Amino acid sequence: ATGSSSAAVATCAAGPPVAVGGNILPPMKFVHVTPEYPAHLRPSAASGTVTMRATIDRDGRVSDVQDVVAAHPDFAAPAIDAVRQWRFTPTLLNCEPIAVEMT
Repeated sequence: ATGSSSAAVATCAAGPPVAVGGNILPPMKFVHVTPEYPAHLRPSAASGTVTMRATIDRDGRVSDVQDVVAAHPDFAAPAIDAVRQWRFTPTLLNCEPIAVEMT
């Protein structure tokens, strides 16, 4: 992640200030955790998607997971546990870290 931070600083150092809008450097995931498949569902080979909304905080950590919609209710908890372990580079708006919402 150190190399990403250096690139972000270099990006922030370049270019004039913007009067309207701003310069945004989106978050980049550098830690990915895959959800554990529920053991009791293995015989059925059930599959599906879990959609949720969460916040990536100013430090790149995932918090405030909500509005979870799962193809199967037993997929929701493992998906939430996995996503909470993801880590991102901070989102920068005009070179300042900000919290952002993701789906």
